[in-house]
Amino acid sequence: MGVHFADDKLILEHIQTGMILDWTSIVNPENTSRWLMLNEVRHDKKHEKRFEVFCVYSSIQNDQINGLSVYTFNRKNIHRFRVKSQI
Repeated sequence: MGVHFADDKLILEHIQTGMILDWTSIVNPENTSRWLMLNEVRHDKKHEKRFEVFCVYSSIQNDQINGLSVYTFNRKNIHRFRVKSQI
C-alpha cells in the first residue's frame, strides 16, 4: 500500500500502524518531535483517526518522551506532521 501525498503533505486517510511521523510546532518551528504509530484505536468519527503512539524524540522536555499516549489526527492538525519512515 504505500504512503500517499497531496502537494508533498501527508493525507489523513493514509496514516497507518508502523509509520514514524515528525511533528513541527506552528508557533515555534524549532520545537519538533518524532512519533511511532503503534495501533489504530477504534474511533467512530469519520474525519479523524486515533492511534496509540510512542514518542521517540522531542526537542521539548516533557513527560511524553519514551512514553505511550493516544493521539487523534484530524484535518486541522495533520499538516503539522511529515512521514519520516515506515517500519
